[in-house]
Amino acid sequence: MIRMENTKSKFNHSYFNKIAITNLFLILIVFAFIDFSLWADDVIELISIRFYLKLIICLFYFLLSKSQEVSVGEIISRDVSSFDLAAPFHFSVLYISLWLGGVSLYSSELFTSVYIGLFLIVGGGAAFSFIHELIKIITPSNIFMMLLEKILRVLVFSFFIFALYFFINGELVWQILPFYEWSIFR
Repeated sequence: MIRMENTKSKFNHSYFNKIAITNLFLILIVFAFIDFSLWADDVIELISIRFYLKLIICLFYFLLSKSQEVSVGEIISRDVSSFDLAAPFHFSVLYISLWLGGVSLYSSELFTSVYIGLFLIVGGGAAFSFIHELIKIITPSNIFMMLLEKILRVLVFSFFIFALYFFINGELVWQILPFYEWSIFR
């Protein structure tokens, strides 16, 4: 005899559950807001502020994905193991690493750095986890889905090629300013 609670908890433990998808959209909106509200072409200080704000959000989702219990006030207390928050964490790491690589290529003030290549390797691991779970959802029933699966696999591989570019052409320089060097703290 199968208990209904067991079946329900296994179903809720999926990588892309409702809470995870909601958090994915929330991360996308918050990161876009950070990018567009602090927009300046070549100001290294604003790039640093955007980087650290996104890094704080990534660390927050890392802690949430590793915690066992979340309590909101005294009213709601639920077991987070039934709501896997690894997808938002992987997505935030993927976003910040791609953003850092793109800004490094676009900005004339931020050099191509080997350290950014390291961020891209970590982001590649997150991309692998995120896309691997996305591929599990896709059922290759038609040619479009099979093509989408191949494109996602190439995307993961190209992430590591992008990191390789930074390792080959990058300098050993970290130009992201620490917070105490920002002009707002002087």
